[in-house]
Amino acid sequence: MKRKGLLVSVVLVVMLGMAACEAHLVAPSPVPRLVSVLPTPTPLPSATWTPMATPKPVPTQTLGPIPTEISTQGPFPTPTPGGPVWRILFRGSPCSEMLNPGCQSFDDTPYFLYIINSDGTDLKRVEGVPVGSYLVQPSPDGAHLAYIGPDNSLYLSEMDGTNPTKLLDNVVSFDFSHNGEYIYYSSQEIINDAPGHLQMQVNIGRIHIDGSGNSTLATLPTEGADIRVSLDGNWVLAGGFAAKDHVTRCLYVIRIASGETREIFSSKSLGAFHWSEGERIEFWVYRYGREDEVDTNTLYVVDAEGGDPYPTFTIRGIRSNLNTGDWSPDGREFAFMWGNGLALLDLDGEYWYPILADYSISVSSVTSCGPRCPW
Repeated sequence: MKRKGLLVSVVLVVMLGMAACEAHLVAPSPVPRLVSVLPTPTPLPSATWTPMATPKPVPTQTLGPIPTEISTQGPFPTPTPGGPVWRILFRGSPCSEMLNPGCQSFDDTPYFLYIINSDGTDLKRVEGVPVGSYLVQPSPDGAHLAYIGPDNSLYLSEMDGTNPTKLLDNVVSFDFSHNGEYIYYSSQEIINDAPGHLQMQVNIGRIHIDGSGNSTLATLPTEGADIRVSLDGNWVLAGGFAAKDHVTRCLYVIRIASGETREIFSSKSLGAFHWSEGERIEFWVYRYGREDEVDTNTLYVVDAEGGDPYPTFTIRGIRSNLNTGDWSPDGREFAFMWGNGLALLDLDGEYWYPILADYSISVSSVTSCGPRCPW
């Protein structure tokens, strides 16, 4: 009996390890178009309401305002339809089309680009963008489409996907300038490849959409870095894993005019981040609940000019780090990967609920598709 139990445990560990693997990216598809609406996802079981917890006192002299705190052991009921709807892009694969049990992704799993309304309606697959591309993003003026292809190069095409042009190699992340004329990017570089001493750094740069004027703004001691350009066009926000230990995620702000760089936060549990308004930055921090405690995700705010981050909102019971997701255009909702599917968190109504089930979602692929989204 002991040997049988040990064998079952080994099998479970192997399956969980395999589930963490990313999909292998395959060959390009033709010009972008929307295919027919996919089958309606299987409804999830109805959830139950949980009373809101009393906020715990926070020392305002060090952390700022006392955060709102939500307590739940599961998603709240879906609200009545009719509210504002925004579009969400993500890379994924329907569990029903995967050959592996338990909706597990392996090297042969193709991940496609999908778009869905924030209320869970109108799910469509976008074809034409090469299969395996990620961080697909329309330009602010609606004239171009940019994406990182399967070869990790940055491409710019017409909005319908035609006439793709390679701008850069080895790109990790990118974002358009507010006027759509420039693309800011992060590019990884190996600075020491000696056996046992592999060391990397990330260059934060800018390039014109015509391929000219490529320049480096700053260099960060990180492996990879997601970036976001501020709404006023004065700053770049970058977050990557520290090269020194490969597990701590560091958040930096870079002043575009001067290249001045400053680390504003670091944590092994740093999640998604964005510019909320003006020069204010919001980011999630996850805390694993030990013993009889529940997991928490806390939203922090900090000003780009300086000051200490302070918490404004805490949600309890989502057993996941909110690091794969994005905010709505108005910043009041957050779409994130939850289990095998997507969920939406309403920061005003203080509840969250599933919008898509039975899909394997690719890590770091959930992005907001702005008002000029063509699909």
